[in-house]
Amino acid sequence: MNATSGKPASERLGEALRDFNFRSGRVFDRVLAGESVSAARLRLLLFIEKHDGARSSDVARVFGHSPRTVTEAIDGVEREGLIARVPDPQDRRAKRLALTEAGRAAIAAAAPRLQHFKQRLFSALSVEEQERLADLLTRLNERLNGIEEELEG
Repeated sequence: MNATSGKPASERLGEALRDFNFRSGRVFDRVLAGESVSAARLRLLLFIEKHDGARSSDVARVFGHSPRTVTEAIDGVEREGLIARVPDPQDRRAKRLALTEAGRAAIAAAAPRLQHFKQRLFSALSVEEQERLADLLTRLNERLNGIEEELEG
């Protein structure tokens, strides 16, 4: 326990991560204001870029949204020409998500603002602290993977 707050470290950490998540998302939305793509759409495009061939069910699982909400979001970016639904070679009933050239261009257009945001944010930490935080978050993400597997199994 911390003598100044009286709370266990795990509780303070949980609160700090929650606050950081909410605030960073809000600030990120403001950073991208005026871009051709919103922060929410950019997150979706970046996910599809990283997980080429993902299904909408993958998006729903990772983002924690209902299938209906994800379908509406995907419909929107598809109408804008940023992604395409392509046939799944293993399952002819399923569709995979793929970036279009316009989607790649939207990511590229937002990249300078995203990079500037990250530089400003992480400049609060030394390079060593950034490396340590990256290592710690990687460990926590690995732990989350294990917890998810337990919950699904």
